[in-house]
Amino acid sequence: MEIRNFKTNHDITFSKVKEKAEMNSVDGNDIESIPVRSLQNFIYCPRLMFFQLVEKIYIENSDTVEGDRIHSRVDTPTPLEIPDEIFPPDRIVHRSLALESKIGLHGVIDIVEKDADKIRIVDYKRGTTRKSPSGEIIPKDSDIVQLQAYAFLMRENGITFHEAAIFYAKEKIKIPITVDNDSINRIPDIVEKIRTTISAGMPEPLHGDPRCLYCSLYPVCLPEETLFWKRQQPLSNIKKPPMSDNLGGEYIIIQEPHAYLSKKGETFIISKEGENFSKHPIERIRGIQLYGPIQFSTQVMHCCLENNIPISFFSPAGRFLGLLSPLTISGLDSRSGQYQYASSKNLSMKIIQPMIYAKISNQRTLLIRNAENITDSDLKEMLQLKEMTLKANTKEELTGIEGRAAAIYFENFTKMIKNKEFKISFKERNRRPPRDPINSMISLGYSVLASEIAGICTMIGLDPACGLLHSPRYGRPALALDLMEEFRPLIVDSVTISIVNRNEITPSDFIFSSKGCNLKPSGRKVFWEAYFRRMNTEITHPQFNYKMTYRRMLEIQARQIWRIFRGDASSYYPIITR
Repeated sequence: MEIRNFKTNHDITFSKVKEKAEMNSVDGNDIESIPVRSLQNFIYCPRLMFFQLVEKIYIENSDTVEGDRIHSRVDTPTPLEIPDEIFPPDRIVHRSLALESKIGLHGVIDIVEKDADKIRIVDYKRGTTRKSPSGEIIPKDSDIVQLQAYAFLMRENGITFHEAAIFYAKEKIKIPITVDNDSINRIPDIVEKIRTTISAGMPEPLHGDPRCLYCSLYPVCLPEETLFWKRQQPLSNIKKPPMSDNLGGEYIIIQEPHAYLSKKGETFIISKEGENFSKHPIERIRGIQLYGPIQFSTQVMHCCLENNIPISFFSPAGRFLGLLSPLTISGLDSRSGQYQYASSKNLSMKIIQPMIYAKISNQRTLLIRNAENITDSDLKEMLQLKEMTLKANTKEELTGIEGRAAAIYFENFTKMIKNKEFKISFKERNRRPPRDPINSMISLGYSVLASEIAGICTMIGLDPACGLLHSPRYGRPALALDLMEEFRPLIVDSVTISIVNRNEITPSDFIFSSKGCNLKPSGRKVFWEAYFRRMNTEITHPQFNYKMTYRRMLEIQARQIWRIFRGDASSYYPIITR
């Protein structure tokens, strides 16, 4: 992998972008009521609070799932009329008591119990305790603050209580917490600090803090990576790459005309004319791809929107048509910055120059690895063209350089192909329609890759149609096409070369017609299997030196762009292999 600090002819100050982002940030006073959980998050990490409260980003991991399971035991509310009627003479347990305060704070107390003459607040936690220097088992500071906030709400609503405790389910320990007036009285100050933090914009990430490794939002927050992108701060001794528990999963690909996709319980079912072909557990599905006239139920659509499962639509030949995905989970400042970058030649060049640099570099590396009898002059020219990208002054000049490099690359493409039948049929890069098997596979691969990146862009709050290098056009995911430039040779071209040279696919897997050359269902199956293998292949990240899949790397690069648009990063670092 090549690591390079990209310096271009465009020295851009990001103050204006930053100002724009701040103009579109949320005013803390605009949030009418803050949930108690946000106080706990704020004490744990202000950035976590901001992601969940402002950006509305919440990701499940094994810890949060277990926490939800534990809370489900106490989440059945007990009927309540007025405070005086909560506690009859006999012992009672009141579950999920919802309260709010005039200061703009609300929460749901897990348990309020009365035993004899004492009323006790109990908060349930999935996590573990910690030990004091003397070895005493004590709760976490963030958990204590949450309980104190509940006590504040009790007092504000005129409900007397005598004791408070935190129950840690994993350790099965109930720890009494002293809640006095001083601890309760600090809650309004914390609420005000939260509002001030929100108004100031996204807080700085933590650095080298082990708490990050246990945070469900670690894969989104990318604390170490963000600091590198922002000011080239080296990573700390990181213990694991930022990968979510549900990163894996399956893709449902349906190409049988008039097939029907339905939902029954927690399962997707593919059928045709009343006959079931296959069943797929919903929890394992990452995406759905539909080719041609495929039907699906409203229940499937609702389920996919609720579970963030994108549905991609393709023509029978494999042309990407569009995407069904849920509403974005990010604020306005990312898109505001994106549109500003798109409208500014200088700002956009700051990103697209390293993208094209990486694309040409990766194309050249693929030729070096696989091509037979390639001339030194072609390799030398591609090296020169790669360096020229960083000196280009306009997008037009950059696209000209990229076009010349692409011409050299595809002129030598057949030198990477061992099968004579495939080699003879490929003359040049052509599309719309592709006229030979190689072009057919490349076009299909680029289309599928674009749909995946478009889904990622939509998921993180970017506009996939607003590109920097590729101009916006009807039906074109321009930003997705930008982001895929450096990955074209690494993913799609590599897959094509691999399945041909390994004889996994043959000319009989293609059909020729007046509409060009297209893969038969048998050929598509081979291509998709190889494509998904490639996407799940782990490689070492060039800047961060940990391993991740190509699919996860696509998301990392998109989130890097997201940070640049928000004014939270200074340079774009592409993926370059060697």
